[in-house]
Amino acid sequence: MKRIFIFLSILLLTGTAFCGDKTSLKFRFVNENIAPDEPIPENCEIISVYNELDKVDYVVEKEIVFDGSHIKQIELKRDQFVSEIYEIDLTLDVEGTRIFSGLTANNIGKSLLAQIDNTYLFNAVIRDNITSGSVLVSGFNNIVVLMKLKDSFECIDNTNINYDGLVFKKSTFTPDSPKTVDKKDPIQVMEAFLYYYRQNDPKWKNFAYPYPSLNSEENKFINNLEYIRNNHFSAIDQYDVFVEEMIKPIKKPSSFFFRNNDYINVYIPFKLENQENIFILNLNLVINKDGEYFVKNF
Repeated sequence: MKRIFIFLSILLLTGTAFCGDKTSLKFRFVNENIAPDEPIPENCEIISVYNELDKVDYVVEKEIVFDGSHIKQIELKRDQFVSEIYEIDLTLDVEGTRIFSGLTANNIGKSLLAQIDNTYLFNAVIRDNITSGSVLVSGFNNIVVLMKLKDSFECIDNTNINYDGLVFKKSTFTPDSPKTVDKKDPIQVMEAFLYYYRQNDPKWKNFAYPYPSLNSEENKFINNLEYIRNNHFSAIDQYDVFVEEMIKPIKKPSSFFFRNNDYINVYIPFKLENQENIFILNLNLVINKDGEYFVKNF
């Protein structure tokens, strides 16, 4: 029976070169008992990471309690319920199963941070004793983590993501651009939305669903985007925005697929990048029967 790690956060830091050595995949415990004003113990160090684009400092124990040398197989796959969420399934060898069983039995409730060299992948809490030799880490919505693992190790890839097909170009949108934004072009809508959203300029609402017709039910999407901006995007202005370079434009669905006031969901990836971090996220747009796009969510 598979035991599950409940995934807490995706943590990406420096983009150092990856190697095929499985020992480069390391697990360390997070020390959550240190108050902000307390000195850091000698057996710990501070790691600054980006969690949902907010910078967070973690106190991590220096001891490596588990490494990838005991992992026989890494399988990448999609969540069975949400296609935009991904999972990493780790199959351990006999010795790894024994070690991991002891770790999890004695540390339920503690968090393990996984990293490859200086690139931090995820931070997961131990919910149960894992004795089966199969560890499922779930909740990934940033495919950079999957790409890093795929580039580093031989993985069974059941995600059906066309990694080579993801080509991005740096956004050059400026508010004084002479052209108006074509609402029927999803990339133009994305660029305009992301520019104003990063600046915290309320003009981003001009490109968000359900503008220009607002009612109490539809307002929840505007409110949700405002909540994300205010609570999770404190560092977004430190990033360059890259949008997908589409070889073929998205075809507007036939009116046959719409009811009276329907919108159809469209998910388009974009990339945020600075010197230390890369995030590839999905922007949820909707398209109406007139072929106009609006941003709904992340």
